[in-house]
Amino acid sequence: MRTLFLAFLALASINSHANPLRDLENLPLKDKIWIEESCPKLLGPQSWSNCAERNISALKAKDFPLDKLNTLKKWQSDWIKETCPKLLGPRSWSNCVNRNIKAITNLDTQPNATTNCPTVLGPQSWPNCTQRHNKTQQIDTTVVYTEVTTDYLTAPEELSGGLFSQLVWITSAIALGALAIYLFFLPTIIARKKNHPNKTAILLINVFGTLVWGVGWLIALIWSLFGNSSDIGMNRGEIADEIEKLDALRKSGAITEAEFQKRKTFLLNY
Repeated sequence: MRTLFLAFLALASINSHANPLRDLENLPLKDKIWIEESCPKLLGPQSWSNCAERNISALKAKDFPLDKLNTLKKWQSDWIKETCPKLLGPRSWSNCVNRNIKAITNLDTQPNATTNCPTVLGPQSWPNCTQRHNKTQQIDTTVVYTEVTTDYLTAPEELSGGLFSQLVWITSAIALGALAIYLFFLPTIIARKKNHPNKTAILLINVFGTLVWGVGWLIALIWSLFGNSSDIGMNRGEIADEIEKLDALRKSGAITEAEFQKRKTFLLNY
């Protein structure tokens, strides 16, 4: 009797688990297509199932913002749609839209795009950018006014000479810093360009070996110069096969044209 009871509980637990294929068929056609574009079957059964479950749950959630988005003013909804494209998928799109709806309620008028703060930043980030920019302008104005009033007897030649020397110093510091970073990661850069079979290990020795032992950079450099990349990665035939599979998925509607081009570019540069 106890065995039958445990078997009944196990069967009930299995039936209670989410069935993304069944739930997907019960969705409206546009939502079904949206999830299929966000979760291509190319992911494999397990990853596809997890992806579909997350996005189906997002569509059924009480805070799914589609109706709320339609109640906004046109410029507000257009701005949020531009910031949160549906290519993100239902779950990420929902999170993005909810964050920006919350931020846009604090804006009374339609913003004007500037060079420093373009509206493509979105309602959440754009106000912070404009506030920082305005504060910077106020500080710069105060500094310039103070320098002019206190140093009004300074000759123009001296001012230009001082600014030029500061500019040269800053430029030199930036150039030296960039060169130092490049030299520090030179073994890793060489390993990545050669597609070295141990490029991850070389990166770890390059960073931690140099910082801890001091000689890690030299070891990583020597190691990066040896090793053949021909035995790793995908050959041209395998890449062609993968591209054909992606093309078939695109023609069947499982993935979008943009996603096809993105993955095709990745394979060609593999």
